[in-house]
Amino acid sequence: MIERLELTWEADFGNPGVDEAADNPLARATDRLFRLGKPFPHLGKCFFKEPEGIVRWLGVFVHSAGDRVLFFPGDAAPNAHVRAVEHSSDRWSQPFQIDHLSLERDWKSWHLTSPQSKDHLGKLATEKLDSERTFWFAMSIASENLRLARNTTRVIADMPAGNADRRAAIFQQSREGAIFQMMTLNTDQQKIPTDSFLHISVVVGRPGFPIVNGNVLGLPHGGPFLDQSHLLQGVKIPLRLYRLTLSEFVELEITVSTHAGRLNTNVVYSCRQSGG
Repeated sequence: MIERLELTWEADFGNPGVDEAADNPLARATDRLFRLGKPFPHLGKCFFKEPEGIVRWLGVFVHSAGDRVLFFPGDAAPNAHVRAVEHSSDRWSQPFQIDHLSLERDWKSWHLTSPQSKDHLGKLATEKLDSERTFWFAMSIASENLRLARNTTRVIADMPAGNADRRAAIFQQSREGAIFQMMTLNTDQQKIPTDSFLHISVVVGRPGFPIVNGNVLGLPHGGPFLDQSHLLQGVKIPLRLYRLTLSEFVELEITVSTHAGRLNTNVVYSCRQSGG
């Protein structure tokens, strides 16, 4: 017998309406719990508020029971193809739908994971900044390619009868102590300029690690994904830093900024060696 579980999260922000699609970031982040019963200790929901007040999903971070750190990006639409470039040469270019990014337990590498973890792609290097901090990844995206956040998000899952209450309790426990972070641009930026892109960089460490202060951005300069003709040289970039404590073992520093240049694709994920 199959039992249906519905969990509703309501917020006092976001665009009017209900998002109950199976590909919303919260539904994807909780898929393994509700589908397979595999718990996760903690999750953190992150949003981006545009200067005009529109709220969008940035994504969901999870510290999994397997001690991996996962990021479920808030894409407005699923991607169907992935291309990786290293030193101006294609590393791979193939059909692949990214569900989430998976940081390995040792924090030395990460890979791309497809929906329901059916497939993995790549082994991408992190950069150990020092004994306390590791640069994980950066994401460049036009803000309109982020999913609109609705003031009601609903997760719907079918599972064997008798398991719904236990899995719902695990989900509620994972939220305790988690930060639901609303991110904005630096106050010096009153709007997102034309021919520019939103950029976040993510550093991971143990809770309380020293602030990186935007010194590592991982911008996609020098690659084929950014129209270099729009780049501005020698311009000071306003940054805004956020800290997200996922658990007693994992804290993230997330730097938010915008940069001149037009992306030639929907989203770019960068390693440190990609520039910046």
